[in-house]
Amino acid sequence: MSALVFDTLTYRERYEILLARTGCDALTGALDRQSLEVHGCRAVEHAVAAGRHFSLLLVDIDHFKGLQ
Repeated sequence: MSALVFDTLTYRERYEILLARTGCDALTGALDRQSLEVHGCRAVEHAVAAGRHFSLLLVDIDHFKGLQ
């Protein structure tokens, strides 16, 4: 029985780590900073390669979660 509990907790921890690394803010669904670094670079590269303009808007709201 204790092995089952240990496995469940281990899988739960792995699941939470995976969620933390998905790249989206849990509250807003917006890309987090880590995802921006990956996807942002790709977006700029694609825009440059296609000869297109690229715009990016960053908003940093302090204590956003406390505004609810």
